[in-house]
Amino acid sequence: MTTRPMVDEAGGDTWDLRLRHGLRYGWVVVEVTGELDTPNAEMFWGFLGDCLRNGATRMVVDLGSVDFVGRVGVYALVSTYQRLRRRGGELNVISDDAGTLRRFHQAGLGTLITVLPSVPWPSGGPPPSPSP
Repeated sequence: MTTRPMVDEAGGDTWDLRLRHGLRYGWVVVEVTGELDTPNAEMFWGFLGDCLRNGATRMVVDLGSVDFVGRVGVYALVSTYQRLRRRGGELNVISDDAGTLRRFHQAGLGTLITVLPSVPWPSGGPPPSPSP
């Protein structure tokens, strides 16, 4: 797994976002901790883009440890979903946070991206494929 904390080089501040990724059962799993707000959007977007450039076609983004998902975080997920679909891939999101789920619902993502309440393979199987 890889972790990339974001640091503001000018001010020395560290924003509250940590990203890790790894491969599990053929799925790239991205674990996100912190806030997906405007200051963190570029890092999140870049991280997902790196995964795609490295060949990811099936991705799970675990937002279980995310305190806030803003519009830019949702947009990054939509863009990632679109890029994955163009290559015949899939995107699942893990979250049981009411605010995150509400933002996804308001954006109309319920029909595009599968949002699950927990990591779907505790017994060792891969996540379910979204129904068309």
